[in-house]
Amino acid sequence: MTRYSKEFKDNIIKQGERDYLFTVAGTDVYQVFVKFDDQGEITQTGCDCPYDFGPICKHNRKYCNQ
Repeated sequence: MTRYSKEFKDNIIKQGERDYLFTVAGTDVYQVFVKFDDQGEITQTGCDCPYDFGPICKHNRKYCNQ
């Protein structure tokens, strides 16, 4: 988890053993959900922004690329 959270550690809410909720502030405030497997790889993501033009929004990319 540390490679994804170095810059954003104040915005993380742990929701389960390997489930995290990040707050993303931009034009609006959005919630990004990220779930990790036992090896620390991302298995599921989600965001509550209105993006509807592809499989992943820029808010998800912001956390998944850390």
